[in-house]
Order: sequence, then structure tokens, then C-alpha cells
Amino acid sequence: MNKEFVSRDLIDLSALVNDILQHLGEARVVCMQGSMGAGKTTLVKHMIHELGAIDSGSSPTFSLINEYHSENHGKIYHLDLFRLNSLEEALDIGVEDVIEGKYWCFIEWPEVIDPLLPELHATVAIKALPDGTRIVSLKN
Repeated sequence: MNKEFVSRDLIDLSALVNDILQHLGEARVVCMQGSMGAGKTTLVKHMIHELGAIDSGSSPTFSLINEYHSENHGKIYHLDLFRLNSLEEALDIGVEDVIEGKYWCFIEWPEVIDPLLPELHATVAIKALPDGTRIVSLKN
């Protein structure tokens, strides 16, 4: 299924997040694609919040993997793999255990672990336009 959403500002973000979560179906692993500064981390933070995470989301740029907890969904993972250079590095930090599909898992810069992704996963691509509008495409 392919679906496209438009977000003009942060006010639109709450409705956008709800739409995306409703259209993900059974997929719990969500790959986030977009250029630097497109809004991947912001969107993930809002999705983590909407899923009821106790902690607020932040970018795991330096820790690579952040784990959150939700009373309704259990563990929620947020991975930022920008600094990884190889699949071996991903295996060394235990990525395969996190992306097994049992828990919600949002992955920024997923290209390095493409061979490890479960068959059932979704991709959210964000394109930032010059006027600040974001075009968000969902593929699952």
C-alpha cells in the first residue's frame, strides 16, 4: 500500500502521525527515509509519543539505539544508524534483536541494515519543500 500525506507545519503533525500509524497495518518496523533535516527525528518523536511512551523521544545519534516504554505497546525502539559504516557494525551492536518485528521500531538511515530488515516492514519517506511543507510517503 502506498499513501501520501502533506504537513505544512507542526500543527498538522498530530493528525499526520495518527494517519500514518493507522495505515501501517501489522508492520512494527518502520524505516525512515529523507535527507538530513527533513524531519525524520521530529516525526519519530511524535509517533513515539502517540504510542504512549513514558519518556519523550530524542535523537539516538550518539547512542545509536534508544529504548522507550509504553503501557499499551511495551518496548519502542528508535535507531539512528547514520554513523554506521557496515552491516558488521550493526550486528555488533545487536540491531538484529531490536528489529525482529515484535516491538515498534523506528529506524533512521536504514540502508546499512537492509539485508536484516524483516519482510513485514514499512517505509516512511519525507521530502522537505523550500516553503517548509513536508511530503510524507508511506509504503508497506
